[in-house]
Amino acid sequence: MYSRQFTPFIVGFVFLVSSSFALSNTEFTWHMYDESQVTLTGCEGHCPTNLAIPEEINTFNVRAIGEWAFNSSQLQNVIIPNSVEVIISEGFSGNQLTDITIPDSVVSIGGGAFANNQLISVLFKGSRPAMYMPFINNPNLQSIYYCPETEGWPGDPINQITPELDEGCGTP
Repeated sequence: MYSRQFTPFIVGFVFLVSSSFALSNTEFTWHMYDESQVTLTGCEGHCPTNLAIPEEINTFNVRAIGEWAFNSSQLQNVIIPNSVEVIISEGFSGNQLTDITIPDSVVSIGGGAFANNQLISVLFKGSRPAMYMPFINNPNLQSIYYCPETEGWPGDPINQITPELDEGCGTP
């Protein structure tokens, strides 16, 4: 029988071990970003072609999309929730995405995050995030839009495309 003095150690050890490995919830794998947020690392098995990322997993906010998380997952459509602040390098690379909406919560997009897709257009709902070549190797990319009353736009061209104001902010 264990003593009460070892209880904090055992609980701490279980938390450390469980947060060090990619855990799964429904169809996603993830790891702890900090004590209240997670980074998604992919799908358990195959991802659906139309992927809706949840705002929370097991009461933890989904804060980041991990490096290579959904690389070559055959995605055709993805909905990124407002809880996501960071999309790490190659997070959605190598799919068949044709358009993407970046929520206003995103503050950083890593290199090649959406590389090698079939992108035609991108809509940024918020202020211009810090980013480094997130849309490389998307030869069909024609339009990059941003919403009114956001900061940092139009700024420098992205993929040699000058971002344009979308007065309706994505509404048809």
